[in-house]
Amino acid sequence: MYCQDVTERIKREHQLEQFERMIETVNDGVYATDGEGLFVFVNDAFVSMSAHTRAELLGAHGSTFFGDAFVDTDQDVWHELLDGERDVVEFETDIVAPDGQTRNVHNQFVLLDTESGTGRVGVTRDITERKAHLRELERHREQLAALNSLNEVVSEITNAVISQSTREEIEQTVCEHLAAADSYQFAWIGEVDTHTNMVSLRAEAGVEGYLDEITISVDPKDERSHGPTGKAFRTGRIQTTQDLDTDARYEPWRGRVESYGWRSSAAIPIAHDGTIYGVLNVYADRRQAFERKERDVIAQLGEVVGHAIAATERKQALMSDEVTELAFSVPAMLSSVGVDPTTDGQISFDYAVPTGNEGFLQYGTVDTVALPTLEALVERLPHFESVRIIDDAVDPARFELRLSAPPVVSAVASHGGYVQQSTIEGGEFRMTIHLPTTVTARRVIDAVREAYPTAQLLRRRQITRSDDTLTRVHRVMTHELTDRQRAVLETAVYSGFFNWPRDASGAEIAATLGVSAPTFHQHLRIAQRKLFDSVFSVPAST
Repeated sequence: MYCQDVTERIKREHQLEQFERMIETVNDGVYATDGEGLFVFVNDAFVSMSAHTRAELLGAHGSTFFGDAFVDTDQDVWHELLDGERDVVEFETDIVAPDGQTRNVHNQFVLLDTESGTGRVGVTRDITERKAHLRELERHREQLAALNSLNEVVSEITNAVISQSTREEIEQTVCEHLAAADSYQFAWIGEVDTHTNMVSLRAEAGVEGYLDEITISVDPKDERSHGPTGKAFRTGRIQTTQDLDTDARYEPWRGRVESYGWRSSAAIPIAHDGTIYGVLNVYADRRQAFERKERDVIAQLGEVVGHAIAATERKQALMSDEVTELAFSVPAMLSSVGVDPTTDGQISFDYAVPTGNEGFLQYGTVDTVALPTLEALVERLPHFESVRIIDDAVDPARFELRLSAPPVVSAVASHGGYVQQSTIEGGEFRMTIHLPTTVTARRVIDAVREAYPTAQLLRRRQITRSDDTLTRVHRVMTHELTDRQRAVLETAVYSGFFNWPRDASGAEIAATLGVSAPTFHQHLRIAQRKLFDSVFSVPAST
């Protein structure tokens, strides 16, 4: 009879069973391979990560689960493991999960002596969510850094454009500041050629030549208008592209864009009071660069630049003697809005004062017989809100008309121009507009024809204004003011009556001059009126 003591073997098997039960309670995947790289053990957590069953894994090569990463361990690393110079090897790789999705896993292993040679025993952890979280944190950090940088850039641009005297200088300053920022690589501004509906370059910085071979349209029927720039022009809203590699709108320019390595872009309308002067395009090498707060902040640039351009053009209109004059006639205007055109008399619109939020107060005169026509227009036209007769003791009477977003007046004002004269008489509306010579007149012509489809352009010419404001003021001071009116005005000025707070009251100045307070105020009002009339009267043109 042959007997063998198996106590130790049973003990080892029992210990192995206990070890395997302990391993099964671990949330991470645990595996072991033999000297040929074949799986000899996998726990439940490891199997749950794989697209294969336990039966399919056991006996299969490690690359079945890990792919090429299983066999790509550097030879020097193997020698360090075998020589005891290194204890653990770590690597990350992608695997296919049971649901067919790709998951990212982290693996670390040590060497394991087996009957078939040196194998491995390792621990595998799914780090997909952790990696995504880390990427989100990194993206958030980049966005915060970009936002801080952008706030500084916007502040610098706001301060810089104030000191610029021309539209060209403003636009170039904006592009240069953006391109110099760490967060952005390229910036350019384009405007629409109204004759061709194509976008033309006005300013750029950061990269030269990018737009040389690119054509952008704003015509909805043209596929080259479907990108962010074309849509920004058409909608007047900021357009962002968070991943240029996958955004189908960039397809017409895909090859051109890829060579520069940009990852996201923003197209910001440059607008003021409903007028779009152009679109500012900014590019970053980060995906998802223009989200949330960064998008909101950079969108403000469109308003800042638009306001600066409008202010510059208004300043040029006031300072320049050269203006572009547009004269229009709208035949049968009264009939077109349902107002009786047979009324006699004239309505004259003399001066419009902007009140903010696209509102205006229009002052003018109306012949008494034409008052019903003016009141009918207030009822018919949506932008005519209300009318108030200031003085009906004279004929023509003076009126104040409250306007809300008047299409022509708003368009002209936003381009730094003004309506020099406009009248309604015999059912016909006539209007003369003065614009800075730097403004593209076609924009205003289009605005007039959109508001009045039957409008006819009578003339378009460049004229020289003869601004004799100083002469008129001097004439008032020397010839039109009475001695008493001039004395009252000069005393009020030098006594500090117009300071805030006042250095002297009306009663005190009246006592100084030896007149009653009502008499002082009467003379002062008349003098002020004569001076203001000379300042605000419309300059002559030649």
